[in-house]
Amino acid sequence: MSDFQSADHTKGPRGQKGTSLALRRKISIAVLVLTILTAMTLWLGLLGWGAMEVVLSAVSAVEKIWTSVF
Repeated sequence: MSDFQSADHTKGPRGQKGTSLALRRKISIAVLVLTILTAMTLWLGLLGWGAMEVVLSAVSAVEKIWTSVF
């Protein structure tokens, strides 16, 4: 009389490949975000280390000049 099709709600509208693609996309975006954050952290760390080296070098130069003049 009527043909009822069984509803499978475990798969999305595109089937199993759609969920796999979405999962891969989320993982690749997460890896990209982690890579960018790691690079930014390293860059700021090296920038801060370089700034400290410049300050220490300037203090050392001023100390040498101060001791040679006075």
